[in-house]
Amino acid sequence: MVSITPPQSSLQNTDTLVQYYLENCRARNLAKESLRYYSDFLLKFAKQYPQLPETPEPLEQFICHFQSSDARRHSAYRAVRTFYNWLEKREHISKNPMKMVGAPRVHPKEKPALTIEQLKKLLEYPGHRPIVRVLLHFLTDTGCRIGEAANLTQDDVFEDSVRVRGKTGERIIPISPMVQNMLTALGPGRIFKYETHCLSDYVVKAGKAAGVKVNAHDLRRTFAQNWRGSDMSLKYIGGWASWKMVEHYSQRRIDKVRDDHQIYSPIALINGVQAKPVSSAPVAQPLPVYSSVEHLLKMAEELGAAKEKIKQLEAIVEKNGLAVLVRG
Repeated sequence: MVSITPPQSSLQNTDTLVQYYLENCRARNLAKESLRYYSDFLLKFAKQYPQLPETPEPLEQFICHFQSSDARRHSAYRAVRTFYNWLEKREHISKNPMKMVGAPRVHPKEKPALTIEQLKKLLEYPGHRPIVRVLLHFLTDTGCRIGEAANLTQDDVFEDSVRVRGKTGERIIPISPMVQNMLTALGPGRIFKYETHCLSDYVVKAGKAAGVKVNAHDLRRTFAQNWRGSDMSLKYIGGWASWKMVEHYSQRRIDKVRDDHQIYSPIALINGVQAKPVSSAPVAQPLPVYSSVEHLLKMAEELGAAKEKIKQLEAIVEKNGLAVLVRG
């Protein structure tokens, strides 16, 4: 698809520039979720400012308008920043006012995740439709995005793994035998046979029926926060491009944090708590630490007495032979 350059007369019309930017996003084959994200903020921006702002103050006012959450406000900032960077790169503007706008602060917030008890309650609820039951087990077992579940076909299901496709490309990830059997039982073609938004609604409704507040993304977060394997494996299974996202999703891994704290906190070190060796290989014992000069002098005295005793024994052996020493 050929990108079209807007006529010079329209360069200050915000809506025209936004439409050209969204067309460029489609040409780059951005995910539907990304297109909705940019459309959501930039169409609001064009409506509020029909003429493209050239100073940072209107941009800051627009971003501050989103007061529902820190994350929402930061999302507005990122969308407008990306839009202006594109305008600058394509030479639609000579000066980028977003370079003078600071990113809004995002305060750390505990993200919701299900407990194991809630998860069992959700999965074991007897009233789920078969397709919904399989969907819940698949999301719980793999931590996949709901869009990746929507793309899944029987050709993607192997003996102990599945091939998933989504916003970060394609990858093959492991799967539990029980879940593999459940997927296979749903028949040929697309496994879940519904669009992403319908599957998302099914998860929410299934949670309400089971008495558990949950959405599809909560199951992805629950997978990450209950993972006890390596972070490298978690990054691959989750399909995250950066370590920052791994940290973001697994922030409630309190069990691991608690174990480390009991070993490495200053109080633990003072009390002599030591980490258990991770393998059966022998572990070198630390040399004893002595706290006083008197103790060291006493050791030297004992060492000198031991050396003297050895000399006496050697003299006896040399003079009378080993038999005398044995009889003694």
